[in-house]
Amino acid sequence: FGIIVGIAVVVIAAMIGLFSINSEERKIYKEAKSLMESGSYYSAEYRFDSIRDYRNSDELYTECFNKARYNDAKARMAKGDTENVQIAEELLKEISGYEDSNELLLECNKIIIYNQAVQNMNDMYYEQAEKLFESIYDYSDSKDMAEKCRSFQIYSYAHSLYQAQNYKEAKAEFESLGDFEDSEDFAVLCEKGIKYQEALELYEAESYEEAKLIFDEIPDFEEAVKYSTWCDCIPKYAQGLELFNNGKYAEAKESLKTCADANYLDSKDLYDKADRYQYYEEDYQAALKLYNAGKYYSAKVAFEKLGDYKDSAKKAENCVRSKPSSGEIYHNSSYKSSSVDLKITAPSST
Repeated sequence: FGIIVGIAVVVIAAMIGLFSINSEERKIYKEAKSLMESGSYYSAEYRFDSIRDYRNSDELYTECFNKARYNDAKARMAKGDTENVQIAEELLKEISGYEDSNELLLECNKIIIYNQAVQNMNDMYYEQAEKLFESIYDYSDSKDMAEKCRSFQIYSYAHSLYQAQNYKEAKAEFESLGDFEDSEDFAVLCEKGIKYQEALELYEAESYEEAKLIFDEIPDFEEAVKYSTWCDCIPKYAQGLELFNNGKYAEAKESLKTCADANYLDSKDLYDKADRYQYYEEDYQAALKLYNAGKYYSAKVAFEKLGDYKDSAKKAENCVRSKPSSGEIYHNSSYKSSSVDLKITAPSST
């Protein structure tokens, strides 16, 4: 009887324990199923993993494992940045063969290449970018982007030609690009550059009238306005210089005004001299009168005030006389006596 009672107690305890275990597993299973149905696959996976031997938990665990990584990978791929896509790659490798995960792996690789190509393109490494885009022609707009990279290479080359003033070649390259970026605008600028160079050649060949006609067609290009004005200055400068040399300073100023404003050759200096010199002639004649009268000191002072006017500097030098061994250099006619009083006032400290 005692043995029978003991066995009964053990059986009942085992039954109670088993019932308790089943009740806990049933609760976890129910929670896991609910999480799975709501799409919380990572949480469901964790719970199913703790009851792998209960009913079909092992099968559901595997399904949650796959779905959690599959959905996570797709969400990261949708973000598009390289870091997330690389993580997506690792997740898809864990579930190789699940649904279209292998195809998604290939797409991840293309996204990473695409991103690198875009970065190269932004850094203006167009040739490298083009090669990367060509390697994934069937992905997104890679074909168009590769074409864009080719256009940018031509565009950059055209710009280098333009900067080197090879306008004819640059124009051909820009025209081949059609409406790409501002190629049409630069093609127009190249046409102006061609005309500008032609006008410069005419200018150097002293065909000023022909050169001016072309410069006037392109007033907004380089120094066309300046050269157009210089073409007008050629005869005016020659006329002004002749008037200046003939001492007709007021007339010289009028002729040189436009040239001076345009900074043509030394027109500005010549104009300024003519402006000063037109008032100097009277003073020059007065200085000459002093010189001829033997009043060398007064003449020297007068000539020095005239600066570079005519031969004033040379005349000022000639006013300096050497001391004679005897006799006098100059005698003021107001003074009849042959003697003179000399008073020397020295500083108090000497």
